[in-house]
Amino acid sequence: MKSAAPALVSVNQESCTEWFCQRFSKYENMVRLVGWISRFILNRLSIKENRNTGELTASEFGRAELIFFRIVRKETFQGEDDKKVKFLSVYKDEDGFLRVKTKITYRKDTDNSRKPVLLPSEHGVVSRWIRFHHEKNSHCGVQTLINILRETYWILRGRNSV
Repeated sequence: MKSAAPALVSVNQESCTEWFCQRFSKYENMVRLVGWISRFILNRLSIKENRNTGELTASEFGRAELIFFRIVRKETFQGEDDKKVKFLSVYKDEDGFLRVKTKITYRKDTDNSRKPVLLPSEHGVVSRWIRFHHEKNSHCGVQTLINILRETYWILRGRNSV
């Protein structure tokens, strides 16, 4: 009987999103892969009758986006006291996202547009996300794209990023 060789584990300093950014040039492909992985995990944990099959649904795609942006926040910001966000009114919500209190906080609108989630400008996932929305909205101009993006997310130095 052969004895098992000891397993070698290599710890790579590469971040999770760096791995995705090196292998995928399009935002939707990155998110779709995370969506499929998430579905696989949920299907493995559920009974056979409750498993999802077929194409990814919009809710699964949205959940995969939230997973990505949660990872981006953990890689970029230390918290509410981060020096990058000291000039903004920022708080952490119940999902762990940093949100910006804007001037339209008391307006009767969706919570995402009144208090958008804060994103960094220099991250690879964010730049692919901006490009995705730019192409999705027929290559609209800078100001229009910023307004569309700010309905849900606030990008630091957003105009320069767009």
